[in-house]
Amino acid sequence: MKLFIAHPSGRGINPYTHNSLLYNLWELGYNRIPIVDPKSYDEYPLSRARNNIVEDFKKTDCTHVVMYDDDSILPKGTLLRLLSSGKPITSGWYMSRKGHGGLVVFSRHEDKELGNPNDFNMYKPIGIRELISKPSEKTEAGTLVTVDGIGLGCIVIERSVFEKVEYPWFAEWTPVLQRDSHPFGEDLWFAERCALFGVDITVNLKCFVGHWASQGGVIGSEHLKRRALDEGLMPEDLTAIE
Repeated sequence: MKLFIAHPSGRGINPYTHNSLLYNLWELGYNRIPIVDPKSYDEYPLSRARNNIVEDFKKTDCTHVVMYDDDSILPKGTLLRLLSSGKPITSGWYMSRKGHGGLVVFSRHEDKELGNPNDFNMYKPIGIRELISKPSEKTEAGTLVTVDGIGLGCIVIERSVFEKVEYPWFAEWTPVLQRDSHPFGEDLWFAERCALFGVDITVNLKCFVGHWASQGGVIGSEHLKRRALDEGLMPEDLTAIE
């Protein structure tokens, strides 16, 4: 195992993000997991940065590529748990930058043709109740759940994925006539490509990631608990992610 770690962004990395990454890198070193020096891809749009990351990753002997966003806060053990999950694509998960908002985890409306750019499948965020009630796999690394789409703020992808999923892996796409949905970013484009080529996306519920909000402060576990209460859940319902 060897990791290619990259940060796609058109802006500077948050110092809290940097510090949390350093601790995770120390944990990797302690467990004798080799990495190449982390690299920033300061390009825009993010789809270009991510595609270039994959192109560079494929030129190395690394087995996994790790991508993290400039506003993600990685709790201790995050990268180790994602790697130990043993899935082709394993992601951490987080809440939107708006704070007490939705999860950046998505389900797909399946009433439309998969992979048709002229009539792209619509995605919607799912709630905590729906996420934790999905069929799951209990492992030492954490509880693993298969989802349709995920934000790419903290994700580990095996080399085999890019041998199955054809280029372009990441792209931007805006709905025709600005239908009642937000434009797709490169994260849901990637999810659509994975579905088209039969590659599952897995979330490790133990890897709940902080998200630095533009107004200041980290959107983290306390916000998640308040959101869970809004959905009628009890604290014991969140044991999978404690």
